[in-house]
Amino acid sequence: MLSGLLYRIKIKRLVVVAILLFFIVDMYQRPLRDYGTANGETTGIALFAFLFCSNYFMKMFLLIVMFYFSDVPFLSREEQYYLVRMGREKICIRNIISMIINSIVLSTCFVVISIVDMGKCFRATNKWSLLEKSLPITDICDRIGLQYGAPQGAIETFSPVSLAIREYFYLILAVLFVGMIMYALTLMLPRGIAMIASGIVIMLPDIMTRARMYPIYYSPMSWLGCDSWRYGAIISRPDGVYILAGFILLNIVLAIISVGKIKRIEYV
Repeated sequence: MLSGLLYRIKIKRLVVVAILLFFIVDMYQRPLRDYGTANGETTGIALFAFLFCSNYFMKMFLLIVMFYFSDVPFLSREEQYYLVRMGREKICIRNIISMIINSIVLSTCFVVISIVDMGKCFRATNKWSLLEKSLPITDICDRIGLQYGAPQGAIETFSPVSLAIREYFYLILAVLFVGMIMYALTLMLPRGIAMIASGIVIMLPDIMTRARMYPIYYSPMSWLGCDSWRYGAIISRPDGVYILAGFILLNIVLAIISVGKIKRIEYV
């Protein structure tokens, strides 16, 4: 069982994904890193949480996640051999557990890349730096060409460590959600249609923004951006309990659908 789960961590694919993540993270963090290096300013562990305040960054990140899980629903000949030996339900549960492990690995890889990319600007402290505090209240983002900002509510409400931990767990659940929806849809629909449908779900925040409608409560990918969270009495945005419960419930529902569908699927 353990060897089968470890087999699912595609080392070569993970290396490719890590390289892609490094390029997009560096592209978005470079203006802040260059400014910090030139002026002796620092950033902390929670900087990666602000990246998802950019819709464009979020789309690129989630498309990379789609690529990482693009071999779902694992219908190789070797998989069919295990299917005969273990049974359909057990193999489906193993696949789901492996996606959970892969979500943790991929999310951890992203956080580490974000920290390493800041180089000498990074400081391991639980206090917001002067540079981070200035992001939501000055025009520094425009002056240095930074393509994302930091919500004032996040800096006032959380410490860097608490924000990083919260965003890290949301990230794992969001990555898992992408993998689970791809897995469930490829079991029910032709592969091409399933991938398109998964892409629409991922692009939902941007689609809603362009259509001048933004029901954040019903757009799971929007929950990654800490600028979409509730601070104070802003009831138009979801709070932490809603986001956590929403991600967990969605993943459980998709897991149940996958287990039910794999019992009836025809393998060739």
